Amino acid sequence: MALGADHGGFALKEALKTYLQELGYAVKVGENLAKQIVKTWLETEFAGGQHERRVNKIMAVEKRFLRK
Repeated sequence: MALGADHGGFALKEALKTYLQELGYAVKVGENLAKQIVKTWLETEFAGGQHERRVNKIMAVEKRFLRK
């Protein structure tokens, strides 16, 4: 199981992490595995699917923003 939070939710995330570990769940991953996961995610081509329209809209906004 993976948990994440911004600074405002950090204390809650830590409390949930402890609770999940007490229940026997493994939380988070090591640095090397995390880097491998990020690298794979960045290098994998988007397959489309149900979110393709939304992603295309985001990319269009990014292009307009970057031209300014």
